Amino acid sequence: MYWPEVLNRWVARIRPTCWPERLLWIIGGIIGLYFCIMIPYGAGFDESAHLIRAYDIAQFNLMPNTGKDQTLAQFITDSYQRRDFQSPAFDQFRRQNFLALPERNSLSSSKTPSSYFPLNYIIPAVIALLFWQILNFPILPVILLMRLVGFLFYLAACAWTIRRLPFGKWVFLVLALAPTALFQAATINVDGITNAIAFLFVGYLLMVLAERDQPIDGKRAWGLFILSVLIGCVKPGTFLLLVLLLGLIGHKFTARKYAWLIASGAVLSVMVSMGWAYAAVLNMPIGSGDTTLMGEMKLVLANLGDFLKIFFSGLVVSLKTYFTDWVGVYGYWVGKVPILTYILYPIALFTAFMTEVRSKTLKSGTRLLLFGLEIVCMLGIASYQFVYHYTPGQAGVGAQGRYFVPFAPILFLAFAGWVEYPGWLRKAGQLLSVIALLGCLATFGVGLYRTYYTNCVYGCLGRPPCTIPVYKMWTWSTAT
Repeated sequence: MYWPEVLNRWVARIRPTCWPERLLWIIGGIIGLYFCIMIPYGAGFDESAHLIRAYDIAQFNLMPNTGKDQTLAQFITDSYQRRDFQSPAFDQFRRQNFLALPERNSLSSSKTPSSYFPLNYIIPAVIALLFWQILNFPILPVILLMRLVGFLFYLAACAWTIRRLPFGKWVFLVLALAPTALFQAATINVDGITNAIAFLFVGYLLMVLAERDQPIDGKRAWGLFILSVLIGCVKPGTFLLLVLLLGLIGHKFTARKYAWLIASGAVLSVMVSMGWAYAAVLNMPIGSGDTTLMGEMKLVLANLGDFLKIFFSGLVVSLKTYFTDWVGVYGYWVGKVPILTYILYPIALFTAFMTEVRSKTLKSGTRLLLFGLEIVCMLGIASYQFVYHYTPGQAGVGAQGRYFVPFAPILFLAFAGWVEYPGWLRKAGQLLSVIALLGCLATFGVGLYRTYYTNCVYGCLGRPPCTIPVYKMWTWSTAT
């Protein structure tokens, strides 16, 4: 076989096969590049903490906070979030800042709350090892490279998921290009890779479930095994998606051993997730105090009735926050996301349902499983914040709707392809969905610029733009 033929085969494999996949690369590529460059370093959620952890792994310290970790002080001093006042971030592109080399004489031991499984940091850790440990490149260009590579991985995972999905391709396109999802993928954290792995698992499993007339062979069994194990290596709680494997009950296998292989992958996944959580997460102090997450969990169990009352009442109060956080939010909730973002995104999502052809292969039981599991996942993920901040007798409010991103597909795909619309309406749905999505991302992008590159960072008095920067520890309400 000549190399041109091999090259042509690889090109055919990576070439987008449908309009949702093409739009993913076009829209996602443009917006992602803008986000990766324009979001200041440290403006992403806990970005400096995640970078410290990645750098620690680049030094082959797999366990976090062992006391052996040495980090660069620039990871803290260069962080946008740690500025004394939130001034425009144009200075990050100044030559003396952008091309500043790592200062090896300012290494310090620094603990990080980002103690997730090492696989979550494989991309930034490998880049840190090559470009900082070996080649000694400047700090900010390497951070930008980490973001770009991580974002490309996210887009590739989403494209692969679209190819495998037997239905709901347009619906998934809108979910994958949600502003919050793109913001996570464009900054250094573990959310981007968690979302990507979750999407891959759901897409591949739905493909298998939709093809019930085709027995599961070794190739598909190993695919489900690998993806199941990866689910246990990302953020804790994501392993709840493994319940979807129950949909395989009654499915035919070419050999019984393949059913055991998939089951063993699920068991191993849970063991990895829970084992790492026990070893590196549950006994970590919360904040600057001595309380640990394990201690909070024991407190919850000792006051279970009170906790459940606070939890469910807090969920109702927090519904609006969950929605806005899930759709689009800037790091640490700074700035003001344009209201049009929250109007246009639901329009993009629900018009995407109009594009679907009725699925004849997905059983009602599988749809019910998807919907039921989504409720369980949302309650489980939402409860984390309430456990983390639980104080007996004190009402709580939830946040972090961005944690719902990896689970959103199973909720909306449960209804995709349920009703089929006329052909002309499906085409109209495609057009309306793309227009609304572009408008949503455009307004979010404008708000991002105003948040990080104007003096009115937080929107003083709710009437941006203002003409002075916002200082930490000072607000209009406390002014004298």
